[in-house]
Amino acid sequence: MFKANERTHTFRSLDAAQKSALRITDYQIARDRYVILSDVHKGDGTPISDDFLQNSELYINALRYYMDNDYRLVLNGDIEECWKSKFSDVIAAHESTAFAVEREYANLGEDYYMRIYGNHDDDWADPQKVNRHLRPILGPINVYSGVMLGERVFITHGHQGDPHADRRAWFSRQIVRHGWRHIQHATKWKLNIAADNNLILCNRARHLQEWGKENRTMVIAGHTHRPVFRPLSKLYLLRAVHEWLVGYQEHTSDANMCRLLPPVIEQIHQVIQIFDDEKPNDQSLDNVPYYMNEGSCVHTNGITALEIDRGEIRLIRWDKPKEVTEKSLAPYHLNRKVYQSGDLGEILSKINIMASLPTTTHSENHMPTALQEIGALTGLANLMLP
Repeated sequence: MFKANERTHTFRSLDAAQKSALRITDYQIARDRYVILSDVHKGDGTPISDDFLQNSELYINALRYYMDNDYRLVLNGDIEECWKSKFSDVIAAHESTAFAVEREYANLGEDYYMRIYGNHDDDWADPQKVNRHLRPILGPINVYSGVMLGERVFITHGHQGDPHADRRAWFSRQIVRHGWRHIQHATKWKLNIAADNNLILCNRARHLQEWGKENRTMVIAGHTHRPVFRPLSKLYLLRAVHEWLVGYQEHTSDANMCRLLPPVIEQIHQVIQIFDDEKPNDQSLDNVPYYMNEGSCVHTNGITALEIDRGEIRLIRWDKPKEVTEKSLAPYHLNRKVYQSGDLGEILSKINIMASLPTTTHSENHMPTALQEIGALTGLANLMLP
């Protein structure tokens, strides 16, 4: 019952977040560059309780790299640690460092500096608090529930519907500020309990993946601090197209379609068999990347990010530089490592195909009547070949 309840709350909250999201309608996949960072958790500068301090210089260097290379910056929630610290203390600790380089981005305008609120900085869901606290230090910015890149990419923090981070956030905030903060100082533990809880991780990933699948949208989130990058599943798409065409063939009375569909169905079936024969035990092939996660900026050994770069999507890790006698010997960009990458255009084009397939009915009105569209489906199997 509780799992179903969490799923229901997650879906409703994500629906609302998408509805109020900033929409980038002129997003050009072949031209634009975006970097998505989350869970910065800028704190009060206290070495024990401010988890951001260990990576603050790395974060600043990463932002400078992205500015130098014309990336647009999306900060995807939990940028300030407002549960644990007073915002005035956060400003005092980072005004001349992290906030200064963010302000350079903000000065370029909203096209280049986009802010999303999470649970630890949910104060920014209130425009009056944004005006009172953030704007004096960053300029005339706005903070949103999410960002839509085009029609199929939804960037949001991902805490929506989480029992502890959303629905009972008021209670969790009190525990963090008046309990966990003091425990950290006493024990010197560097531990984020929520981010290390496997049950929370699994529930969040599953609900976000299912919402993305139902809405035929790729969800890019943070919140769990766990990077997730899944390549496109070719087999999943082929099976979905094959199943739908078989169902339509059984219901159609159109003689022309009855003639055209059998070779299409057979060709796709043969490619499915090739995949099954080569990788019969690879269960990951049944996953479409409706959900990805950029990780966080408070990993003990670096920070992670997602880059969307002129049609390519990449999971990036910025590693802490090793000790060197001369800083000039270690240019900051050498700490950037590409972990995984994929073709975003290919992913989105095939999510669009999935979106065009009705999930339950097979009526004459749902089948594309243009023969060139049937021809496109005929060639789809060949495009899927490894």
